[in-house]
Amino acid sequence: MKKVDEFRSHSDGVSCIEFSNKKLFTGSFDHSIKFFDIKEIRSRIVERAIMSAEDVESRRLNYVWNKSKKKRKIKKKKKKRR
Repeated sequence: MKKVDEFRSHSDGVSCIEFSNKKLFTGSFDHSIKFFDIKEIRSRIVERAIMSAEDVESRRLNYVWNKSKKKRKIKKKKKKRR
């Protein structure tokens, strides 16, 4: 099984997990019970994946842009020297 995401809701370790009616219930050593809507969890995972892919693409484009900017500066310097 592949780890898809990590949710930090409890302040101590989780001691039990239960799935029921499209909800995820967790009990913890911090003496609390939390529940999560599976549909919402799935949409958050998809949203984070999209944002991550867009961030990578943005960084790639920024790198390409900066690289071409440096080339233009070098060409301008060469023209000024002549």
